[in-house]
Amino acid sequence: MKSKAAACSAFAMLTIALWASAYVFTRVAVGYFSPFSLSSLRYIFASLALIPYVIIKRVKPPRPRELGWFIVSGLTGFTLYMIFFNIGSVTVTASVSSLVISVAPVLAAAMAFFALKERMGRVKWFAFILAFAGVAVICLGDGFALDIGVLLGALSMSIYTLITKALLKRGYAPLQVTAYSIFIGTFFLLPFLPAAISEFVAAPIGQILSVVYLGVFPASMAYISWTYALSKAEAVSDVTNFMFITPVLTFFMGYWGLGELLPVTAFIGGALVMAGVIMTNLASRKS
Repeated sequence: MKSKAAACSAFAMLTIALWASAYVFTRVAVGYFSPFSLSSLRYIFASLALIPYVIIKRVKPPRPRELGWFIVSGLTGFTLYMIFFNIGSVTVTASVSSLVISVAPVLAAAMAFFALKERMGRVKWFAFILAFAGVAVICLGDGFALDIGVLLGALSMSIYTLITKALLKRGYAPLQVTAYSIFIGTFFLLPFLPAAISEFVAAPIGQILSVVYLGVFPASMAYISWTYALSKAEAVSDVTNFMFITPVLTFFMGYWGLGELLPVTAFIGGALVMAGVIMTNLASRKS
């Protein structure tokens, strides 16, 4: 039992570290690549890395009746999210991006209340207000210069979260949903590939390695590691609770890798955001 718990924690921490590093490497990559080219290249590499694993594990494709949901999942969770996130990363630090994106679970809970009529008690409503107050404080500290791209990225990820939840309830495995959503998201990014290739062949080696890393590790291997963590966990919350560490790791990676510093308002706003996310998680577990 202890070895199983240790394996769960190890895979979860590996995943979180890879996801946190994505914010930093994206900041490096957008210094040369356009947001659209970076999105296309990242998920081309992600798909190429995932395809052999999907074949070896014989991951079944979506059933025809749910294909529409997978299309929306791919569009929101990978195509639109990646474009918005990369646009925002041009002007917003890695740490601030991670804090704003982390509000997605809270936003998803509120959207589920309106769209799916899911029950949302007082605690979740308070968490919703708290998290968005945190985002407002972060914006205020940045002179309201927080790029709309990051906020739209959080919105896209929230929609993806709702659709993923619905597909999992229909009997799909987590990796099954993620892999085919990535493939579909990549398909919709293909129109940007010609320009992306032109940029890629002329790019400095540092930016090329950043793109390859983003595609193979945070966008592909991390999801495989996350699936293994879920398979070893006694409860899903044993794994999802590790996600609260992402902004903290991103802050240290951004500081050591890019020399980024956060203003006091970012710490205050970040604390409010994380408090809202944690409250939402705890309320969901109790319900």
